[in-house]
Amino acid sequence: MNREVLMPFRNLKMVLSIIFIVAFSLLSLIIYYFDTLETEEERAKVYTTAVNYSYDIKLNLEHALSSTHTLQALLSQNDDFFIRNFERVSKNLLSEYPGVIELAIAPAGVIAQVAPLHGNEKALGLNLFEIETQKKESFLTRDSGKLTLAGPLELVQGGIGLVGRLPLFEDETKKEGF
Repeated sequence: MNREVLMPFRNLKMVLSIIFIVAFSLLSLIIYYFDTLETEEERAKVYTTAVNYSYDIKLNLEHALSSTHTLQALLSQNDDFFIRNFERVSKNLLSEYPGVIELAIAPAGVIAQVAPLHGNEKALGLNLFEIETQKKESFLTRDSGKLTLAGPLELVQGGIGLVGRLPLFEDETKKEGF
């Protein structure tokens, strides 16, 4: 009799164990699903933030580098690659390009004009083809004939910066008067 009474309890224990294992497995899968979903949502937020910041950086760089085209237009008005009243002209340009802190003109790769002059005096006369930290990009700019961005570079006047260079040639074949 004892045995007969205990038999249903053994079956009940086994049924309850199976129910527990199934319920535990289902709950584990549900928790895993929601955790994965939350991780994917966070990943999507991080991706969107990174894309937005990279777009902002790209726009700021493009805007700052467009200052080189303005200088190119001003220089193309003169035969001697020299802008009269460069400090005054540059002051106006710098106010239009807030990401730009210095403008320079370097005929044949030697900086002849720089603005603002105050704080950048050491840059005057600098041959960009001879200074170790800048010659590779200077040759690349000249040889490609295209706008280039170099940096971060240690600047001779102090600090670190990005340098945008746009070559200008006297003739259209891009062989003379760099």
